[in-house]
Amino acid sequence: MTKKYPWDIHSDLTEERLVKVAGLIRRGREDALDRHNEDIGDDNWLLGCSAYRFGCFRIDQAAETEAYPWLVVLNPSLEFVFQIGAYPVRFFRDDADEPSMRGRARAHAELDQMHLALPTSEDTALTCRFVVNTDGAGSVLAIKFVAFEGEMPVMVWDVPLGAEPVYLPIAAEAPSEGVDLPAPAVRLPSEEKERKGGAA
Repeated sequence: MTKKYPWDIHSDLTEERLVKVAGLIRRGREDALDRHNEDIGDDNWLLGCSAYRFGCFRIDQAAETEAYPWLVVLNPSLEFVFQIGAYPVRFFRDDADEPSMRGRARAHAELDQMHLALPTSEDTALTCRFVVNTDGAGSVLAIKFVAFEGEMPVMVWDVPLGAEPVYLPIAAEAPSEGVDLPAPAVRLPSEEKERKGGAA
């Protein structure tokens, strides 16, 4: 392994930032597990799709807040690409020691960003991924930050996960201004009948 830590690859890939992003990915998977219901037909395929989509959503929402000025979504589609500082990154669930070709594949937005922002050429820049390891029930066991040179991992770093995941409050729209209403007219039922001209 030629690289020991992510910040050796690029100074924008700090431990603090990687821990925060891993927390968002973890929270997305926990959101999916909270909603997963095998009694109505949910299966592992649907859980995986939901966990991925909810993780993308968490990252997308975080990128819109002032708390994550270094986080930018490059491609919000299913080929989800985001950048930490200047470095483009993706995430997927797999085995970090033997990751699939699907997880290592570079997206167009990722290649464009490497070409524009990184000092190395797009052919030699390392491909970086968050790789999520889960147990049989789909819960997160570990999240590893992996750098690939071609098909070979040259750095695998275990992202420290605390006992609690990082929770990102979902920003709600600002409440509209209140409207002043007159006080309600309060009457007894008998008074209401008299007002309407007797019993119906």
